[in-house]
Amino acid sequence: MPTNNEMKEVDTILIKLIKENKTPSVQYVFFDTDSVIHRFQSGFADIIKQRKTSENTCYNAYSVTKTFTAMAVLQLAEQEKLDIGKPIKTYLPEFSYPSEITIKQLMCHSAGIPNPIPLNWIHLVEEHQSFDANGFFRKIFAKNNRTKSRPNEKFAYSNLGYVILGQLIEQVAGKKYEEYI
Repeated sequence: MPTNNEMKEVDTILIKLIKENKTPSVQYVFFDTDSVIHRFQSGFADIIKQRKTSENTCYNAYSVTKTFTAMAVLQLAEQEKLDIGKPIKTYLPEFSYPSEITIKQLMCHSAGIPNPIPLNWIHLVEEHQSFDANGFFRKIFAKNNRTKSRPNEKFAYSNLGYVILGQLIEQVAGKKYEEYI
């Protein structure tokens, strides 16, 4: 468990990064199962309007979500709801890539699934209820319907592979990705 001095050192480093214009703002909460141990927020949520960051400021997590996705898949495997060694098609019959691709290959970026750039499905909070993620990705998968390599042939970073894992979580857990996470 970090000490108060160690947490203050981290905060000092973050404040320096903000002052040096390395980042517009930073916010984090360090906690355990019982309580908040340390909280920090500084900088601007909106630089132009000079609106300071607050506890309600939302940040795009981007690829950090891959950590949570992988952990969720492993939790489901631990609960024996899925087997990462099995083909993804076992759980997602509509999977349109080669049927031998396994969950583990998707997790390790070795499935050969393409990674079209840019891939941006960010939308406003107000639009969330009407945003059709499955429809959005259906079009992306249709445009990128061929693998870039054979499964386990090489490492190739793939956001789409992790989108598929998110769909797997929804299918196996029986709830929306965001709710499960």
